[in-house]
Amino acid sequence: MATPEIVKEWLALLDRVRRPRLPQPLVFYGTATAERPRFILEHLQDLDDKRIKAMDDAGIDKAILSLTSPGAQPLRTDVARAMATLANDRLAEAIKRHPDRYYGLTAVAPQDPEYSAKEIERGHSLGFNGVIINSHTRGEYLDDPKFFPILEAAEALGTPIYRAAPLLSAHQRFLESPGLTSACTQLVSESGGSAFFRLSNWSERLLRLYRSRASVLRGEIMSSAEFTALVSSEFELSRSEFTTNLGYAPTAIAYPWMLGSRVSLELARRTGFRHAFGVALDYRQARRGDLPLPVFGRLRSDWLPLLPGRGRASFLSIAARKLATFSGSQPLAH
Repeated sequence: MATPEIVKEWLALLDRVRRPRLPQPLVFYGTATAERPRFILEHLQDLDDKRIKAMDDAGIDKAILSLTSPGAQPLRTDVARAMATLANDRLAEAIKRHPDRYYGLTAVAPQDPEYSAKEIERGHSLGFNGVIINSHTRGEYLDDPKFFPILEAAEALGTPIYRAAPLLSAHQRFLESPGLTSACTQLVSESGGSAFFRLSNWSERLLRLYRSRASVLRGEIMSSAEFTALVSSEFELSRSEFTTNLGYAPTAIAYPWMLGSRVSLELARRTGFRHAFGVALDYRQARRGDLPLPVFGRLRSDWLPLLPGRGRASFLSIAARKLATFSGSQPLAH
């Protein structure tokens, strides 16, 4: 979802910021003139008849709605706060109008962690089911101590934060030594717990301890049997949750981080999945005929104008733009 007000702010960014620094979906949907991107931008802002009809046509009984990427995170802090608050207000109103059709996730402005913590509390009181945070905020990630108030607020309320992890695309998993983990945990605990991460030299102290013990307390690669069981449990859990809550099991899976490994694809097939999607870097693998499932590459957003339809750009113009902005472009991962 998106409010008309935040869409206006996003579009204004296109005039003020170098486009390679902006999320590529925002650049595309904010500038394309073809029918399909115009349709999507319009329907993102609708929380009533158009969205409900689209859900009905697709057989979707209930949807989890949140402020779409990039959210309030690329905006100036004061604007970001206002836009996140407004989005939550609008979403709460929509849920009241359609209580049997929508769930909601709280939008925040991580630029202001204290505000975000309070907004998580307000979202909880509004009946929202979690928090949505889109990747990084101006190059900073949630593990930075400055964002700890956000994590603490979510933890206190038992409110999940939406994130994606690459387990199903991995070929193996490294297990850190329990002894090394315990040593690091003990240092943090004996140094004030969460207050430790507010110290100016916390990272240096933790890294010094890690390096002094890592050569002795070595980790190991998870065994093939254990890794297979772990990945399999993810598919079985998702199938069970879908069946319990929606009455049917999914048949297609989209991998957010590369295409799944052969092990993952085989386990997905055994669980009942019939098709898989992965990001663009997997085109060569997707063409192989011996994979456990039919797989499809997912386009980078800056290639979307090449899809059939009126108003599309030419191949040469897209290729030239890609070469000019290659270092700054980002994959459309979700």
